[in-house]
Amino acid sequence: MEEVKKIIVVDDNALIRKVIVRILNQKGGFEVQTADSGLECLEKVDEFQPDLIICDIMMPGIDGFETCRRLKKSPTTTHIPVIFLSAMNETADKVQGLEEGAVDYLTKPVQKAELLARIKTHLTISSLRRSLESSKDEYRGLVHVMCHDMGNYLTCVHAYGELSKTIKNKNYATLEKYNDRMFVSSERAINFLEKIKEFEATKDAKVSLKLNEYNLLDMLQESQLVFENKLMAKNVELDFLGVDMSHIVKVDREWFVLSVMNNLISNALKFSFEGGTIFISSTVENSKLTLCIKDEGIGMVKSVLDKVFKTDTTTSIKGTSGEKGTGFGMPLVKRWMQKFEGSIDITSKHQSEFTTDHGTSIYLSFPI
Repeated sequence: MEEVKKIIVVDDNALIRKVIVRILNQKGGFEVQTADSGLECLEKVDEFQPDLIICDIMMPGIDGFETCRRLKKSPTTTHIPVIFLSAMNETADKVQGLEEGAVDYLTKPVQKAELLARIKTHLTISSLRRSLESSKDEYRGLVHVMCHDMGNYLTCVHAYGELSKTIKNKNYATLEKYNDRMFVSSERAINFLEKIKEFEATKDAKVSLKLNEYNLLDMLQESQLVFENKLMAKNVELDFLGVDMSHIVKVDREWFVLSVMNNLISNALKFSFEGGTIFISSTVENSKLTLCIKDEGIGMVKSVLDKVFKTDTTTSIKGTSGEKGTGFGMPLVKRWMQKFEGSIDITSKHQSEFTTDHGTSIYLSFPI
């Protein structure tokens, strides 16, 4: 369903406001508010948060130029495209309007086809601009986290390398311990880079997805094999009894197993206590299949839960046996679920607040 766009129509002439509102309502897909002055527009804009403003120039009190000037000065409204509307057709007025920050200029009387075409064009440009800004912010966050985490791994490798140089008297046991720690740190760095590559692959249009219907239980059991040794080492059971054997989901099997289920089972295992159980179940309701992965582990505090899908900050915390992660697992899972036209939700109870029934539940929802 197409997103409804919000527009404010500003004109001191009630008839003109009525004509424009009628055109927009007939077209559909718009939520429209009106203002009979620049001041009323400025009062409405923060609460209504329009996607575009159509503003007359010649108005009593605050004219269109001043209204636009004030909108562009505010960081909360500077991004809103303003289309000027005026009976004037002088080049100087058009130039002034553009200099004040307007994106376009329409002359009265309003022509329906031209009005709708200009609105469509500038809403599209505005949407693309916001998307670009969002991508830039995401990349800044990504680079920040990469530098921070890679720095930690490399510092550790360097430190143990320097310590190895100080070993004397052929103390092979200590040397082996330092070498093991360098290996673990370098392995984590490589794993981290692989996660970054996977994460970026989800935005690459060239990544081909083969969306087909697959049996859910088959894919879960495939993922289980990856963690068989780690599950045994930690004495954690993976319980599939709640998964309906007939349930089918439409996904790219390879990416679903490797980047969704492997991440979620890895997290559940990491935060489970020795001897615990990870419960996996599936239900169907309201044309939606929901897969739940529930652990009995330490859980997450609210401050961590609130930023678990963000890429501009790391949410990686140690597991119950000191396991470390990259902090990119959950953002990666969310992006893949969006690719599969699904969604992900999380609930969690931290052990510091709940003495029993603590742990995390992940809900993956798929349309059926």
